[in-house]
Amino acid sequence: MNSEAARYYDEALKRLDANDSSTRALYLGRKSRLLGNYNEAIEYFRKVNYPDEPGQSVYEIGVVYVTGGKKKLASQQYQQLVKLNSPLAEDLRKKIDEMK
Repeated sequence: MNSEAARYYDEALKRLDANDSSTRALYLGRKSRLLGNYNEAIEYFRKVNYPDEPGQSVYEIGVVYVTGGKKKLASQQYQQLVKLNSPLAEDLRKKIDEMK
């Protein structure tokens, strides 16, 4: 299922404007996360810069940590989102709470 989702990101990447580097980094990061390439995903997410949602990259990195079973690191990302007053904080907290 993850490989199928990764293919959808490949298709979306083909349709992006060449100047849309943040969305490109976001999609490449999500694709890497789906394929289990967590370090690569984090590097892509660090390049994401959305002025309207400064917490997007922090959130995505937090999800990588949740996926990788790193609860302490995910919680640190959550704390950063709280400091940014990001609406994404609650979603990440829920994902962390679902971890074993």
